[in-house]
Amino acid sequence: MNVELEASVETRTNASRIGFTSFFRIGVSFLCLTQIVSYGQDFDKIFSGHIIPLDLMSAGIGKLDTTVKDFYDFAYSSVGNNNTFLYLKYTYVISLLMLLLGILTRPAAVFAFICNYCLFFGQELVTNGYDIFMSNSLLFCSLFSVHRGLSLDQYFFSRNKNAGKESYFLRKVLRVTLCVVYVFSGLSKAFDGLGWWNGEKMLTALHFNSSKSSFELIDSISNYPLLLVAGGIITVLLELAYPLIYYVKIRKYMLYSVIAMHVGIAVMLNLNAFSMIMIIWNITAFYDFDEFD
Repeated sequence: MNVELEASVETRTNASRIGFTSFFRIGVSFLCLTQIVSYGQDFDKIFSGHIIPLDLMSAGIGKLDTTVKDFYDFAYSSVGNNNTFLYLKYTYVISLLMLLLGILTRPAAVFAFICNYCLFFGQELVTNGYDIFMSNSLLFCSLFSVHRGLSLDQYFFSRNKNAGKESYFLRKVLRVTLCVVYVFSGLSKAFDGLGWWNGEKMLTALHFNSSKSSFELIDSISNYPLLLVAGGIITVLLELAYPLIYYVKIRKYMLYSVIAMHVGIAVMLNLNAFSMIMIIWNITAFYDFDEFD
């Protein structure tokens, strides 16, 4: 009886581990692929200096990124500007496809991280806030074992005995990082005047990021100031209360609330990539994948 119980617990634990690691790997690689493909034919124009001169693009590189600048200087002199970004793009796409399928997962993640960092952090004028989360996600895929479950590596290569510990350490890192990010974001909103308490910041954000498809909806919401006030207050309180997600009894409700907040950000503010990466992080960190068993 005890043996069967222990076997059942071990099976559920392995299923949970495989669930969140494979979800994280597939979600991150698919989102990165979607991002790079979305540039389409504009990729060469944006990254090769056709619109903004490369000297101006790299002017904002900080002291910690001088290695990237040295890499670009060497690559430009060796293969030229256009070929440098062309090779980076193809290497990045191939690495992400390998990561998605779980083929040589860790080397693929390393190459994807290097290409991502060179592309988006070597060109400061095209870097957005969510690029930090995307880059860190690829770094985590490089450091931790995310090949367990739904990967070709699982079937063709020997298993790493420490993969389980690495997988759960990934979850702990994500949890701590999310708590720090949300709490400090909530504090900055709470003490940034009355803008988030009276709806002013909500109104500004809605109109600043509005598109043609969402303009009518945003314009309608603007006619109801109480909705703007409630939205701002709920956002601040939800971010400040995020560490409460550690309590198992309310974890599901906190998780669904945060996901709903990011869905709203995607719909109303058109910050789709940012919302998706934050949803992936939250689900990986706190969702109970045993429910799929």
